[in-house]
Amino acid sequence: MIYKVGRELEVEVADVAFGGNGVARLDGLVCFIPFAIPGEKVKVRITAVKKRFIEAEIVEIVEPSENRIEPACELYGQCGGCQYQHINYRTQLSLKESQLKQVLSRIGSLDEMPEIEKIIPSENEFAYRNRITLNAYKDPDDHIIYGYKHLNNRETLDVRNCPIAKEEINDMIRVLKRTPWGYKNAKREKPKAATLRWSGEDEPVIYYGSAPKGMPWRKETLNGRSFRVPLGAFYQVNPEVAEHLFNITKEWLNVLPQPRVIDAFCGAGFLSMGLEDKHVIGIEENDASIEAAKHNALQWGVKSFNYIAGDANRLINKHLRNKGDSTILIIDPPRRGCGEKTIESIQKHKPSWILYVSCDPATLARDLKGICNDGDYKVNKMALLDMFPQTSHFETMVLLEREEKDV
Repeated sequence: MIYKVGRELEVEVADVAFGGNGVARLDGLVCFIPFAIPGEKVKVRITAVKKRFIEAEIVEIVEPSENRIEPACELYGQCGGCQYQHINYRTQLSLKESQLKQVLSRIGSLDEMPEIEKIIPSENEFAYRNRITLNAYKDPDDHIIYGYKHLNNRETLDVRNCPIAKEEINDMIRVLKRTPWGYKNAKREKPKAATLRWSGEDEPVIYYGSAPKGMPWRKETLNGRSFRVPLGAFYQVNPEVAEHLFNITKEWLNVLPQPRVIDAFCGAGFLSMGLEDKHVIGIEENDASIEAAKHNALQWGVKSFNYIAGDANRLINKHLRNKGDSTILIIDPPRRGCGEKTIESIQKHKPSWILYVSCDPATLARDLKGICNDGDYKVNKMALLDMFPQTSHFETMVLLEREEKDV
């Protein structure tokens, strides 16, 4: 059968791929359909034909899934921020579990994996984000608009309320244009994006463009205690799920006998604050985050630590050299994953245990393939934490154990 752009046909949705698109099969080709749910019959219109797949949009839902619900956001289907608001939350979790297994098998070639030990739902299905960044755009009448990108990636949608952001964040959206810095930003030829941030023990704050230097550290609440983070530095956007991430790290690593921990891409030291009776070496390229990590370690009573500002991909090799047997390596890289130098350092020095924390299962799978490919490591435990409800994203924890080989 010949498939052309604009053709309409009826298909049955078999699955949802990582990224959020429904999947149907057409004569051996994969058809990707946004906003579809497994089990549905839908009438679609083809929007693109590629060599190995087809893209289509829903024209009519012929037989809706029992798991389909009404989206909470009036911009849903136009805004590129959420992909799953049309799916009930129980099904969202089930889809993410399936996607993690598929991606690790397909990209990572990890066919022998333990069951996911922990699947952590978000306590809040909506109103969970403690930080959002809104693009700034001037319309032809010179009026400034703050919002998210349209799905077409050409327009900026005027966002006046974001259902997945905390109430305090939405309160700030309403005054974005009326702050002194907002007036100044509006006068720029190219206005800067606005970041709105809420912290557990601080007043909410807005900044336009980069975070101002010299601003006080933010006071977050972690397990009932204060944890300091520089204003422009990374911190998990879902504080309730972040506590589970913190506590699982403690649970998994404190029972291990190795006395050294290298906390790579450590930020302000979030993952290593709960570790007991271990010497912690934290590595992070952001100088301000390293200063905050040192402060947090003192306040939290970390007995032995050395937080270092620098390129983690380069410094891991230095601090692993000849000490793999005594070391647990924590890797919590950006979405793009860790670099080739980190993989090479692991292959060369072989730390006894590796905890890999990832917000992108595709780059996680790619990196795990490089780490585990020669049989030196096996997956000991896995956890899935739904840090980002209503979206296709989630957080994964994988604990790798070094395999002892006969000499």
